[in-house]
Amino acid sequence: MEREVQPSPFDRHYGLELDEATDELVRGHVPVVEHVLQPVGLVHGGVHASIAEALASVGTNVGVMPEGEIGLGMSNNSTFLRSIREGTIHATARRIHRGRTTWVWDVDLRDDDGRLCAVSRVTKPCASALQPLYSAVLSGTDAPPGSHSRTRWKRSIEGCFASSGDAIREPNPSSRRARGSGTFTRSWAFLGPASRARASKPSTPPRWSS
Repeated sequence: MEREVQPSPFDRHYGLELDEATDELVRGHVPVVEHVLQPVGLVHGGVHASIAEALASVGTNVGVMPEGEIGLGMSNNSTFLRSIREGTIHATARRIHRGRTTWVWDVDLRDDDGRLCAVSRVTKPCASALQPLYSAVLSGTDAPPGSHSRTRWKRSIEGCFASSGDAIREPNPSSRRARGSGTFTRSWAFLGPASRARASKPSTPPRWSS
């Protein structure tokens, strides 16, 4: 499964560019520039960890967002083996586990010579708990307290993982989440461009509470 995806605003800030994105393999790279270096001139360890987190998030969401779920962060265990001072950081994330509620990725980060510089294991739980956020944003309800604007929330939701022109609607009765119980039972279907005009907004969106 492969979808056209874009890095998040944070990942674009440090320079992440995606080369390939599927639900099994994600590749990306980051040019080494001054603002990703720590004081002694080495790439900051947080940059390596951020790249690993981003690639695992992209791969997980490519797989689960069409089912109305989203991959969130649970753990990121990064080990630094060799420093990088210049050139480009090349990263490859490989899915090693796809469970019903949790995905696990191993990420290799290498320099221009192909030498292994850092490794990360990233765990991503899959949840439908953000679906009320989708409902509120797409239906025009105010964004949650402390957010900048409804437009910015909508851009964050649709821009990163629906950049190929998909739309979102509810519900998807075939989803196991839609048949479940608990606080969040809504399910969403991702539609292609031809179906965008038929995408309906939720009739009773939840309200944000302080």
